[in-house]
Amino acid sequence: MRHAKYERMLAGGVDPYPVGHPRTASLAQIRARFGHLEADAVTAERVAVTGRVVRVRDFGGLCFAVLQEGDAQLQVMLAADRLGRDG
Repeated sequence: MRHAKYERMLAGGVDPYPVGHPRTASLAQIRARFGHLEADAVTAERVAVTGRVVRVRDFGGLCFAVLQEGDAQLQVMLAADRLGRDG
């Protein structure tokens, strides 16, 4: 039933999974550009990525999430002190 609805939306020219925010790079591109960095490395560059959240580990003020886009996966770290509690 869901697959049929998906096909109808595609046939009607409707994106069934619209992106709410434009991305600046794919997960594969981010891995290629920054894969050489050590853990906890920080750059001044800001990027916007999209992907399905496939795993989350929440430690209160620190949260790790694994994003997946096609065959590429990327783990991101979200810190409450950098984002704010409502961020």
